Amino acid sequence: MNFFNTIGESSKTLNDSVSNALSQEEKILVFMSLTPMSDYTAFELLKLVNFKFNTPITSVRRALNCLERDSKLVNTGKQRLGDYGKMCGCYKLL
Repeated sequence: MNFFNTIGESSKTLNDSVSNALSQEEKILVFMSLTPMSDYTAFELLKLVNFKFNTPITSVRRALNCLERDSKLVNTGKQRLGDYGKMCGCYKLL
């Protein structure tokens, strides 16, 4: 399960959160498969991928970390400036 239940959700709420987390990962993979040679930061993906309204940047970062852990994406080592004025790591398909 790629939803980290740190707030103790249960029942339907937990099931919805797990489904949403998987959906975010799937959406990232589909988007990145359309441009397999490109790399993206979490902020770039938040703007480019059709996530649900008000998806937090932390959810995109979680999805990227889970996809990297599952050997589907790789952190390229490159960085670009993000929305908060800090450098952000870039990811691409493995």
